[in-house]
Amino acid sequence: MNEPTEQQWLDLHAAFREYCEAAAWQWFDDTDIVVIRHPSSEETGYCVAMGSGGLEFGLAVYRGDEGLAGYLGIMSGAVEIGSPESLDRTNALSAMLGDRDDLTKDERDTIRSLGLRYRGRGRWPLFQDLRPGLLPWQPDGDGVVSLTWALRGMLDVASMAASGDLSLDAGLPPDNGDSPRLFLTRTWDDGRWNDSWEPLLYPLPPPAADYPDTDRLRQLAESKPASGNVWEFGISYFHAPLGGEKGSRLYFPLIALLVETESEVMLQELFLNASPSDADRQELLVRMLEALPAMPAEIVVSTPRTAQLVESVAAPLGIALSVDETPLVWDLGDEMFASLGGFGLDDPE
Repeated sequence: MNEPTEQQWLDLHAAFREYCEAAAWQWFDDTDIVVIRHPSSEETGYCVAMGSGGLEFGLAVYRGDEGLAGYLGIMSGAVEIGSPESLDRTNALSAMLGDRDDLTKDERDTIRSLGLRYRGRGRWPLFQDLRPGLLPWQPDGDGVVSLTWALRGMLDVASMAASGDLSLDAGLPPDNGDSPRLFLTRTWDDGRWNDSWEPLLYPLPPPAADYPDTDRLRQLAESKPASGNVWEFGISYFHAPLGGEKGSRLYFPLIALLVETESEVMLQELFLNASPSDADRQELLVRMLEALPAMPAEIVVSTPRTAQLVESVAAPLGIALSVDETPLVWDLGDEMFASLGGFGLDDPE
């Protein structure tokens, strides 16, 4: 992470102050997304103004395909707002108004070092970098610059809406029409915003890579007899943050649960490093299968994404794979975490 410069922080505070003083959110509905493309960021920003509901005020910038998919999952109702799962699917930058107590000591120290002062409830700026599996953190230099430009771009849209020069309803399809909704897309080029109206395509996750150690799978298949057992499998983040070096960003360990449906015997494996890859998730399953006396006949997972991860492990082992509800993973996982101190299991991936 590259640390923001003092000037980058000052620019961000100034942009957010202008955004809030103009109450820019009043010109946007919850379903309005403004797409911001700026050369300061390698990722497209999908901007959502917070404030029309009267509870939270600010701006969220969902980053790239992963960020957009997470946001659309929440808006569709597939993911509950405010749930741990929603945090685990959120890849975004945010600028929100909050109370002094909402900020960490480091965040307050940053404000103090800039010579800025804020007073009153709901008047403090809270800037956060939100990524799956990581504790919310102050944005790095790239994040500060991207958030600054997003705030400026959205304030510009709000100003045009206030003057009547722009209506975000222009992207709505005609009644009884088959045309998709179009979203305002802003691209910064040659010192100015260039605006267009474009459809928003739901991003598909990249295909999961095949499990790389085929020899290990072959040895596993040869050493274990087949059985008629059915096992539920789920992967989630365990919300007890861990850290490395002092001052480094905290993260949530990844946990995999494998539960035999008839006996309700449960196996568990933890991955204790930040930002696990698809291969890391597959490795958890392989270690669990190696601990079993026999190969299951079938593995049940709860989402198509988990099925993608499991397929290249299960297929070479002759294990059937299905997508269905996994109530044992959910219930037994919650019981286990409650006994460890009250932490809960997210809805498995």
